[in-house]
Amino acid sequence: MMKLYNKNKKGTIILSHYRSGGTQLKLIISNILDAEGSTRDSDFGEIDFDLHSVISKKDFYSKLKSERYGVTLINNPIVISWINNNEDVFEYLKENFHIFGLKRKDKLKCLLSLGVWERFILAGLYESYDRWTDKNLKQFHEDTLNDLLKPKEVGIGYKSIAENSDNTHHSHLNQVVKIYLDELNVLETLCNKFKVDTINYEDYEHNKSFLVDYFPKTKRNATIIKDTYKGKIPYVTSDYLDYYEDSVREILKSWGISND
Repeated sequence: MMKLYNKNKKGTIILSHYRSGGTQLKLIISNILDAEGSTRDSDFGEIDFDLHSVISKKDFYSKLKSERYGVTLINNPIVISWINNNEDVFEYLKENFHIFGLKRKDKLKCLLSLGVWERFILAGLYESYDRWTDKNLKQFHEDTLNDLLKPKEVGIGYKSIAENSDNTHHSHLNQVVKIYLDELNVLETLCNKFKVDTINYEDYEHNKSFLVDYFPKTKRNATIIKDTYKGKIPYVTSDYLDYYEDSVREILKSWGISND
């Protein structure tokens, strides 16, 4: 079984991509490490770059510098590509950190979940778990079916050149899919380069007991893992294509991404 942390290293780095369960997994590992008492505040967040200035290796290393063990999620595709193209950075990470990959096999959900979530936020339902009543969830379901999401509402988790390409919906989605698939290829290349183990989001997305075996088996750890599932939105349907216009289905199918 692959390891999710190694205290003989400076910290854990999760190599992933957006919309693939990285935030939850980072939270589980850091919360369990904090509960063990061997470290504190071990959730080091995510690493992003300021693209309005020159990317500095010094700044990158400073984001990882700490006297205590921590868990860092690297899911920004620009950061992933930058690491992949800088051999000295790659060697530093390989030497000093415990690294593993996290992927989401379901490309459809990876591409479509952001748009549905943003509609959920606009509906005012994300402000509190108390609003996730059957009545409100059914109303959101009906409202979304009556106002389907357009191709322009498909996103990859960050602002890319696709948003500035032109204003036609089909062009936007075609470019988003191309960028997304390129990101997966670079992530795969980097994981293979590191020769690291990989876990899939689908393994623990709905299975609350799957990750229990990756940690010392205690009731406390099982509870910590279970608590992170409270933030999962129980949509009426798990097929996000239901919430999008037919043109989205047609474009994704033309790229070989379909649940048909």
